[in-house]
Formats: sequence, structure tokens, C-alpha cells
Amino acid sequence: MTKLIISEELTSILKKQGDKTLEPIVNQLLDMEVDENKKDYINYISVAVDNSAKLSYLTKAKIAALNPPSFWEGEDTRTWDKDYRIMAKPGKVLKQLIPDVSDVILEKFASMYKNESMICGECLNEKDVVIVKGENIRKYYSEEYYSTINCQENDNNSYLHESCMRHEEAQEYFGIYTKNSCVSMAILFDEYGESISCRCILWAINGKNYYDRIYAVNNEVNRHMQACLEKLGYINISEKNIISPYNYFSLRVQLDYGKDDLDHFPYLDTMYWLNGRILSNEQTTGAVQLQDTDGSWSRNTESCDNCGEEFEEGSDSLHTIRIGSHRHENMCEDCCGWSDYHSAYIADSESVETDYDGLIHDNYVQPLHDGKTCHEDNAVELYNGEFAHEDDDILKDVDGNRFISGDSQFEEIEGEYYNINSIAYDNIQQRLEEV
Repeated sequence: MTKLIISEELTSILKKQGDKTLEPIVNQLLDMEVDENKKDYINYISVAVDNSAKLSYLTKAKIAALNPPSFWEGEDTRTWDKDYRIMAKPGKVLKQLIPDVSDVILEKFASMYKNESMICGECLNEKDVVIVKGENIRKYYSEEYYSTINCQENDNNSYLHESCMRHEEAQEYFGIYTKNSCVSMAILFDEYGESISCRCILWAINGKNYYDRIYAVNNEVNRHMQACLEKLGYINISEKNIISPYNYFSLRVQLDYGKDDLDHFPYLDTMYWLNGRILSNEQTTGAVQLQDTDGSWSRNTESCDNCGEEFEEGSDSLHTIRIGSHRHENMCEDCCGWSDYHSAYIADSESVETDYDGLIHDNYVQPLHDGKTCHEDNAVELYNGEFAHEDDDILKDVDGNRFISGDSQFEEIEGEYYNINSIAYDNIQQRLEEV
């Protein structure tokens, strides 16, 4: 037997729950030993990083693969890594640990966990969330004001100290936040009240308030912030936030200052499509993308596979080649041409403008007896191995050989044509002489 190991975060949730009927089962879990020889053995139970409504754990096979030392001697750092862990609903995990638990207790446990994991620790009062605007947004984006208390670097959902906009050189980028009245920022101060442990951009759009991706020093603070914002009536618009569920909203907001009013822009997490003074979480025609880290904006572009010239995504100037060795490549109008004959675009390097059939792929070009060209399907082979266009005045001799009208090699006798060098010609000549 070995001790059931429960993370500090989950232990905090279990200890502070207030349902008396759950106390026996909670105490059993906190003091529990499990048989590592059983096939369904699990251990290292915790709150799931990617979905706090679920628990995560290691199976017998996962533990064997990691082969961590005992809990008391120190863990393998991968033990709590989300990439190695299994997620499941809390009721299923409890049932696996305590098979004889009643359905009533299972339901109560699942409900308790859902409610407590949304808050995860002592719930912060609404007053603990400070909402700032204007230049204070710029101020608290700076890493100079980031708290270093209780930092969780590994498996942090959105680690504040890894924010791409934390550096001094990014300070001049925040005009879209500081100048626009629809933007504010929620922050949480650490226990000393000078540095922040969490921040989150807020958007006021059409009478409703929304919160974007939350950055925090650890996941517990992250959940604190999200729980408080939910209590304040803010709506989540970032799929990166911990608490589920996340529902997609199509959002557009009219800015006071937009693309032509500002020189620099920060990296925006969710509302990053800017079209003039309209900011959206959806791409629109002509919109630029605010997800560069150097203060600039960019467009989604596609390039010609032949010359490399770039065009805005969805541009009418790029065409997909449908025939030849460049099939499925995208080329600009300088590198390809439309073929009415093929009803497709052809790379210039593989196309020929024929005399009869316009632009066609060079694999299908047939040179003709008179120096002209056409598609091979429209060419007729002559007796001498040359070709003529099917619309030319083509005749056939008695042996089935085709030739161009007026060819001196053929002679008409009694309404039929003979090659003057053929046996058939000699025979008809002999018969005529005898007559």
C-alpha cells in the first residue's frame, strides 16, 4: 500500500468545503492509502490544468513510465505535468478510489467540486479586483510592477512573467488601450499592495462587459481573478482562460483611435482584427492583424509559389493551377494564365498560345504542316506524318490516307483520289488504258 498523494490545490478545496455529509469521504481521501498492485491503481490527484471542472491523475502505467521516487523523497518534475496526466470528471475519480461510495455522495461530491474549483481557495471579494484605465494600463503592463511572490512557472496557464508585452520597449505600443474609452484592465495586487499578481484586459461592447485572457503568477490567482470577474458580470471571450465552459462571441467594437490614428500596437490576444477604427475577434475584408510583438501590424498574406510575391489572403490576384506539373500551386497573374480550352489556370512556363485553341498546356500542343499550332485533339495526322487542323480542307484517298487539298502527290480519277506513287494508282491507270 502507498499513500494517496493529493496536490496542495486540491487539498485546499477539500478542506474548506462546508458540507457536513461530505466530511467523512473527504477525510477518507486525505488519509487514504491505495494498493499500487491493483490494475486500476491511480495516484497523484489534482485539479486539471486545462479544465478546472475535472480532476487529473496518473494511472499505474503512467507512474511506471515516469518512475517517480516516493512522494516524501521528492517527485519527478513531470509528475504534475499536464502532458502526462489523465483528466476525468470528479465523480468518476472518486468512484475509482472508493468503489462503494453511494450515488448520493457521488453527486454531492461532484457538485461541491464544481462550485469550489470555480473559486479555488478563499474567494476574493469584488473590491479586491482593481479596474484601471488610461495610462495605468501602460503602467501595469510593465514587468517592473509584476509580483515575484508564489510564482508558478511550470504548467502555468498564462504566466504573467512570460507575457510578450512586459518589456520596456513595448511601453510605447499601448495607445489602443490607453486612448480608447471601451478598454480597461482588471488587476490584482499581491499581499504588499504594490506589485500585481494578475492582469486582464476588459472590453465594453454594446452595453456588455467582456474579459480577455488572464495572465497571473500562478493558476490559483488566475482562477481567483476569473471567479471575481464572473461575479462582477463580465463575460469570458478567451478560450485560453482556465474555467470552463468558454462560449464563442462574434464581437465588433467602434474605437475612438484606430489604425490611422496610432503609430504602434501591442500584441492583442482575442480582439486582434483591426479595420480602420473597428476592432473585432473575426477577420473582415481589409482588416489588419494585431499579433506582432514589435509594435507593428500585419496582414494575413499568401505568396505566389513561383515568384514569391505576397498578396493579401483571399486576393483575386492569386490563382490555383489545375493542370500540369504545377497542379495545386498558387500563382499570381504574372506567372500564370487562364485557358478557355482547359477551363483552368496554367503556369506560364508550361503554356503555349496556339493559333487555333488559344492558351493550352504545352503537353497538348500539336505543330501543324503550315507552321501553326493547335490542341492535339483537334489535329489530324496526314499520310506523310505531318498534321493539319481538323477544319482544314482535308481529303482522303482510296487507301484511307489523308492529305491536304491541292497536294500534287494525289490525283483525282473518276471522283476518287489516288496517291500517284501507290499500287492503287498504277492499277487504275492500267485499267483506264485498257478501256
